[in-house]
Amino acid sequence: MFMPKAMLSFAALLLVLSAAVVASAPIPISSVSVAPTNLATINCSTTDRYACDNATWVYCIDAQCDAPDPVTKVANCYCWTQVAGKSQGPPAQGGGAQCTIANTTGVTPAIVGGAVMCDSMRSGELWSTLGYLSVNTSFLSPFVANECPTFTPFTYCWGAKCRADPNPAHPNGTICECPWVTMPNPVNI
Repeated sequence: MFMPKAMLSFAALLLVLSAAVVASAPIPISSVSVAPTNLATINCSTTDRYACDNATWVYCIDAQCDAPDPVTKVANCYCWTQVAGKSQGPPAQGGGAQCTIANTTGVTPAIVGGAVMCDSMRSGELWSTLGYLSVNTSFLSPFVANECPTFTPFTYCWGAKCRADPNPAHPNGTICECPWVTMPNPVNI
């Protein structure tokens, strides 16, 4: 296939820029030696959602994550801050990343989900939630429409606390603290 020189240069630039956004190479699940937390055993497996309007939210569905910490079982995931709009966060109890962290580390977060999380998002705090665009799967990477089999380990970013990426090369970059978990049922979160 012939590609004009200018177009080839642009394609090469896009490749370099996209590679710069990611902190490191992907980590195969098989290389992670940390045992994931089963959400059902700590009562954090609900998928009930709390709707939040007019709040900045963070997109993490296809984020790349570091290996989880062997003690806390939490990984830093590299996500993207979205403009204020509609999203769905975890309920005030029984689901989401903060529920998991509270039940595995003994540290009770000030915010777990529900209206309190939504209000803090409206005040400028960064939280990973499920954006309403996710209802239309044409906006998402193809793999997110597939369910992972029961007990497949994954980083659980839904309801994770996030912070702006300090790297100026990542203007919308956000780093979220996501627990390493499994679910007792198939998931596509």
